[in-house]
Amino acid sequence: MAKYNLTSSLDKTFTFSIEDKEFLFTKPTVRQAREMARLFSAAQKDEDPDMQSQKSQEAMREVYSFITSMGHNESIEDVLDNQTVDVQAAFGEMMKKELSLE
Repeated sequence: MAKYNLTSSLDKTFTFSIEDKEFLFTKPTVRQAREMARLFSAAQKDEDPDMQSQKSQEAMREVYSFITSMGHNESIEDVLDNQTVDVQAAFGEMMKKELSLE
C-alpha cells in the first residue's frame, strides 16, 4: 500500500530581500488563502475606483500580515512604497510563484 506524507518536503516559510532589508514570509493556511482571495475578488468586482483602491489596499495588508521584518523595523509596505515599480512587479511575481498561483 502506498503511503504519502504531503507535508514533509514542503517549506512553510521563505525569505527574500529588498536592497539590504530581509523579510520572512510564512505561507498561509488554506483558510487564510481563501480570505485573501475573497478580499482580492471583492476589490476587482467593485466598480467605484476609490472603493476598488481601498479594497485592494485592504487585501494587500492581509498579504503583508504574513511578512516579518528580519533584523530591522521597517514594514514591507513602507519598503515597497519606496521602490521602483519593477520591484513591486517582481514582488508580485514572487508571491504568485511561492503561493502556486500561476
